[in-house]
Amino acid sequence: MAGLSSLVTLALTVLLILQHQSIMQANGACTSYYTVKSGDICYNIAQTYGIDVATLQSYNPGLQCDNLQIGQQLCVADDGQTPVPSPPTGNGKIFEEYIGAMWNGVKFSNVPVNDAIDTFNFILAFAIDYTQDGSASTNGQFSTFWDSSLTPDNVKAIKAQHSNVKVMVSLGGDTVHSQYVYFNPTSVDLWVSNAVSSLTTIIQQYGLDGIDIDYEHFQSTNEQFASAIGQLITQLKNNNVISVATIAPFPNVQQQYSALWSQYSSVIDYVNFQFYSYGEITASDYVTYYGQAVSAFPGGKVLASFSTSNAGTSTTPSTAISAAQQLQQSGNLAGIFIWCADNSLDNFQYEQQAQSILVAN
Repeated sequence: MAGLSSLVTLALTVLLILQHQSIMQANGACTSYYTVKSGDICYNIAQTYGIDVATLQSYNPGLQCDNLQIGQQLCVADDGQTPVPSPPTGNGKIFEEYIGAMWNGVKFSNVPVNDAIDTFNFILAFAIDYTQDGSASTNGQFSTFWDSSLTPDNVKAIKAQHSNVKVMVSLGGDTVHSQYVYFNPTSVDLWVSNAVSSLTTIIQQYGLDGIDIDYEHFQSTNEQFASAIGQLITQLKNNNVISVATIAPFPNVQQQYSALWSQYSSVIDYVNFQFYSYGEITASDYVTYYGQAVSAFPGGKVLASFSTSNAGTSTTPSTAISAAQQLQQSGNLAGIFIWCADNSLDNFQYEQQAQSILVAN
């Protein structure tokens, strides 16, 4: 067995050397190489060196982004360029707000945007991939299900007005016409294929930047969910269709999202944890739950959150604001998201307060 193991190791080494040589032959002016590590995808490698995936592939003919191998060497600079990993910009803080779920005519322009925030993401709610009565299995064939007043022209206008604004779309949601809807694909491979195709069409039509995962009810295994969503995000990023992906877990579905995180954390940018699902709690409790979420999604940027709904069954905005201030003062606050602009239409005071916390020194 030891001899066989040595032969396998030798074969892999020779393969990597041949790959390296083929890159040099195809890119005679290649000036720098990157060695693939566990969890790498083409998109993240390209972003690190300030190029896009298409350029990375042109530097590495025959590169299969869906089959990267640990130890594989990739050319990341050509024609005498010197690759410089992109430095972080801005204050690094993130603000996100869901919009369009209540169909009350809310517009992007209604929402105050603090231009000092590094990243401001609007999240359209929702795109759905089941019949609107919720009776069918999820099939990956997405259609828009948000307020029709939020058009492609509106997306273009708000992004032109604010350089820090991106617009995403959330997938799934809690209910359709007051009925629970379930993630339950009949085939993971078919779901991924359909989802990549249909979402690419929607994202390009609206000029969107990313996707948010907000499935809240399941009739699938954790592995099916993790595999389907992880493959979807990876393919959309490698295809240069999206630049950002977030997930929106809460305690009742944490095991599903933890399974996704354990396999695909490298392609997920932010964790929009729904802290308001804990009900009426104190600011001290909130800070404790925030720490638990950070531990549950190690290495992730976990966003504090609250709902501006008047339902009376969730954490109040004032409690969440107080907790966010404590987290900011201790240097532990990555960002804040709010559900949702539709509920705030008559008064955006909490959006203004939350953004003020994020830009405070």
